[in-house]
Amino acid sequence: MGTPAVRSLEAQEKRALFLENLAENLTIVGAARLSNVSPTRVYQWMDEDPAFAEAVANCRELATQRLEQSLYERAVKHDTIGAIFLLKSLRPNTYRDNTPPTQQFNITALIDQRAQQLSTPSNQAPSSQAEPRSQKHAGNQVIDIPCGSVKSLDLTLSEDHED
Repeated sequence: MGTPAVRSLEAQEKRALFLENLAENLTIVGAARLSNVSPTRVYQWMDEDPAFAEAVANCRELATQRLEQSLYERAVKHDTIGAIFLLKSLRPNTYRDNTPPTQQFNITALIDQRAQQLSTPSNQAPSSQAEPRSQKHAGNQVIDIPCGSVKSLDLTLSEDHED
Protein backbone atom coordinates (compact mmCIF):
# COMPACT_ATOMS: atom_id res chain seq x y z
CA MET A 1 0.00 0.00 0.00
CA GLY A 2 2.88 2.38 0.70
CA THR A 3 3.49 5.36 2.93
CA PRO A 4 1.11 8.36 3.08
CA ALA A 5 3.51 10.42 0.94
CA VAL A 6 3.58 7.70 -1.75
CA ARG A 7 -0.23 7.35 -1.63
CA SER A 8 -0.53 11.11 -1.96
CA LEU A 9 1.79 11.10 -4.98
CA GLU A 10 -0.24 8.25 -6.53
CA ALA A 11 -3.46 10.18 -5.89
CA GLN A 12 -1.99 13.31 -7.47
CA GLU A 13 -0.92 11.32 -10.52
CA LYS A 14 -4.38 9.73 -10.77
CA ARG A 15 -6.01 13.15 -10.47
CA ALA A 16 -3.73 14.55 -13.19
CA LEU A 17 -4.45 11.59 -15.49
CA PHE A 18 -8.17 11.94 -14.81
CA LEU A 19 -8.09 15.66 -15.71
CA GLU A 20 -6.24 14.90 -18.98
CA ASN A 21 -8.82 12.27 -19.87
CA LEU A 22 -11.69 14.54 -18.87
CA ALA A 23 -10.48 17.30 -21.18
CA GLU A 24 -10.66 14.77 -24.03
CA ASN A 25 -13.85 12.92 -23.06
CA LEU A 26 -16.19 15.45 -21.39
CA THR A 27 -17.84 12.91 -19.06
CA ILE A 28 -16.66 12.10 -15.58
CA VAL A 29 -17.57 8.42 -15.96
CA GLY A 30 -15.63 8.07 -19.22
CA ALA A 31 -12.57 9.89 -17.90
CA ALA A 32 -12.66 7.91 -14.65
CA ARG A 33 -12.80 4.64 -16.56
CA LEU A 34 -9.80 5.65 -18.69
CA SER A 35 -7.93 6.74 -15.53
CA ASN A 36 -8.68 3.51 -13.66
CA VAL A 37 -10.46 5.35 -10.84
CA SER A 38 -14.09 5.12 -9.77
CA PRO A 39 -16.42 8.03 -10.54
CA THR A 40 -17.44 7.99 -6.85
CA ARG A 41 -13.85 8.69 -5.87
CA VAL A 42 -13.69 11.56 -8.36
CA TYR A 43 -16.77 13.13 -6.77
CA GLN A 44 -15.15 12.67 -3.35
CA TRP A 45 -12.05 14.50 -4.57
CA MET A 46 -14.25 17.30 -5.88
CA ASP A 47 -16.04 17.58 -2.52
CA GLU A 48 -12.79 17.57 -0.58
CA ASP A 49 -10.74 19.86 -2.82
CA PRO A 50 -12.26 23.04 -4.31
CA ALA A 51 -9.18 23.53 -6.53
CA PHE A 52 -9.71 20.07 -8.01
CA ALA A 53 -13.43 20.81 -8.52
CA GLU A 54 -12.47 24.00 -10.36
CA ALA A 55 -9.98 22.05 -12.50
CA VAL A 56 -12.76 19.58 -13.35
CA ALA A 57 -15.02 22.47 -14.43
CA ASN A 58 -12.22 23.93 -16.56
CA CYS A 59 -11.53 20.58 -18.24
CA ARG A 60 -15.22 20.10 -18.99
CA GLU A 61 -15.33 23.57 -20.53
CA LEU A 62 -12.31 22.73 -22.68
CA ALA A 63 -13.93 19.46 -23.79
CA THR A 64 -17.16 21.32 -24.60
CA GLN A 65 -15.23 23.83 -26.72
CA ARG A 66 -13.52 20.98 -28.58
CA LEU A 67 -16.90 19.37 -29.20
CA GLU A 68 -18.30 22.66 -30.49
CA GLN A 69 -15.33 23.08 -32.82
CA SER A 70 -15.72 19.53 -34.10
CA LEU A 71 -19.44 20.08 -34.73
CA TYR A 72 -18.71 23.36 -36.49
CA GLU A 73 -16.21 21.67 -38.79
CA ARG A 74 -18.70 18.91 -39.61
CA ALA A 75 -21.49 21.43 -40.19
CA VAL A 76 -19.33 23.40 -42.62
CA LYS A 77 -18.74 20.18 -44.56
CA HIS A 78 -22.48 19.88 -45.41
CA ASP A 79 -23.73 18.12 -42.29
CA THR A 80 -27.19 19.67 -42.29
CA ILE A 81 -28.30 18.21 -38.96
CA GLY A 82 -25.07 19.32 -37.32
CA ALA A 83 -25.53 22.80 -38.76
CA ILE A 84 -29.07 22.96 -37.38
CA PHE A 85 -27.97 21.99 -33.89
CA LEU A 86 -25.09 24.44 -34.02
CA LEU A 87 -27.40 27.29 -35.04
CA LYS A 88 -29.85 26.36 -32.27
CA SER A 89 -27.08 26.50 -29.69
CA LEU A 90 -25.59 29.75 -30.99
CA ARG A 91 -28.89 31.57 -31.57
CA PRO A 92 -31.60 29.90 -29.51
CA ASN A 93 -34.03 32.83 -29.82
CA THR A 94 -33.96 32.55 -33.60
CA TYR A 95 -33.67 28.80 -34.17
CA ARG A 96 -35.47 27.17 -31.25
CA ASP A 97 -38.00 24.42 -32.01
CA ASN A 98 -40.96 26.07 -30.35
CA THR A 99 -41.53 29.64 -29.40
CA PRO A 100 -43.07 30.62 -26.09
CA PRO A 101 -46.57 32.05 -26.17
CA THR A 102 -46.60 35.78 -26.70
CA GLN A 103 -49.88 36.34 -24.89
CA GLN A 104 -51.38 34.55 -21.93
CA PHE A 105 -55.02 34.51 -20.99
CA ASN A 106 -57.12 32.89 -18.31
CA ILE A 107 -59.48 30.49 -20.11
CA THR A 108 -61.44 29.86 -16.92
CA ALA A 109 -62.20 33.57 -16.58
CA LEU A 110 -63.26 33.74 -20.23
CA ILE A 111 -65.57 30.75 -19.82
CA ASP A 112 -67.04 32.17 -16.60
CA GLN A 113 -67.59 35.53 -18.31
CA ARG A 114 -69.34 33.89 -21.27
CA ALA A 115 -71.47 31.73 -18.99
CA GLN A 116 -72.55 34.86 -17.14
CA GLN A 117 -73.42 36.50 -20.46
CA LEU A 118 -75.51 33.50 -21.49
CA SER A 119 -77.36 33.50 -18.19
CA THR A 120 -78.16 37.23 -18.42
CA PRO A 121 -81.69 37.86 -19.82
CA SER A 122 -81.58 39.32 -23.33
CA ASN A 123 -83.16 42.64 -22.19
CA GLN A 124 -80.19 43.34 -19.85
CA ALA A 125 -76.85 44.61 -21.10
CA PRO A 126 -74.03 42.06 -20.85
CA SER A 127 -71.06 42.79 -18.55
CA SER A 128 -68.58 42.85 -21.43
CA GLN A 129 -68.35 45.55 -24.08
CA ALA A 130 -67.70 43.17 -26.98
CA GLU A 131 -70.18 40.34 -27.33
CA PRO A 132 -68.51 37.14 -28.60
CA ARG A 133 -70.08 35.72 -31.75
CA SER A 134 -72.49 32.86 -31.15
CA GLN A 135 -74.07 30.38 -33.57
CA LYS A 136 -76.56 27.52 -33.10
CA HIS A 137 -75.56 24.12 -34.53
CA ALA A 138 -77.75 21.00 -34.07
CA GLY A 139 -78.71 21.66 -30.47
CA ASN A 140 -75.23 22.85 -29.42
CA GLN A 141 -74.05 26.40 -29.08
CA VAL A 142 -70.66 27.26 -30.60
CA ILE A 143 -68.98 30.20 -28.90
CA ASP A 144 -66.10 32.07 -30.52
CA ILE A 145 -63.93 33.78 -27.91
CA PRO A 146 -61.42 36.32 -29.29
CA CYS A 147 -57.95 35.61 -27.90
CA GLY A 148 -55.70 38.45 -28.98
CA SER A 149 -53.17 37.17 -31.53
CA VAL A 150 -55.02 33.83 -31.76
CA LYS A 151 -57.89 34.17 -34.24
CA SER A 152 -60.45 32.60 -31.92
CA LEU A 153 -61.00 29.80 -29.49
CA ASP A 154 -64.07 27.71 -30.29
CA LEU A 155 -65.89 26.19 -27.34
CA THR A 156 -68.95 24.01 -27.81
CA LEU A 157 -71.43 23.97 -24.92
CA SER A 158 -74.27 21.51 -24.98
CA GLU A 159 -77.57 23.08 -23.91
CA ASP A 160 -78.80 19.85 -22.37
CA HIS A 161 -75.83 19.11 -20.08
CA GLU A 162 -76.28 18.59 -16.33
CA ASP A 163 -73.87 19.83 -13.64
